[in-house]
Amino acid sequence: MLPLRLDEIVSTPVRIRVRRPPRSDGESRWAAAIATLVAISLYALLPSTLLIGPRYVIPALEGIILIAVIAANPLRMTNRSRHSRIATLSLTFLIMATNLVALVLLLHRLVAGGGQGGQLLLAALQV
Repeated sequence: MLPLRLDEIVSTPVRIRVRRPPRSDGESRWAAAIATLVAISLYALLPSTLLIGPRYVIPALEGIILIAVIAANPLRMTNRSRHSRIATLSLTFLIMATNLVALVLLLHRLVAGGGQGGQLLLAALQV
């Protein structure tokens, strides 16, 4: 066996195998879409005293944003673009804000004693 020289050792390319995590097919979009549709429907069914503005304005806006989010990634969440993330976060914020306002209006009506008790309790279940 011949002795190895330093320049032979250094000049020999070294192959390094980098292990990458297995490719994910993305998260399914349908479970979140169905839950969002249920939240939109429940908001549309609230009594008019617990709504912000006309009955179908907020649900229509939420539905339009939901359609845009689904159109970006129809089956699975694989493309993570900036616009898709902004649309998803704005939809989440809009649903959260409308539910919070409906909850505050419901609590105000419960404390003030206005309205029928059964109707308010049903509205509380919807919020």
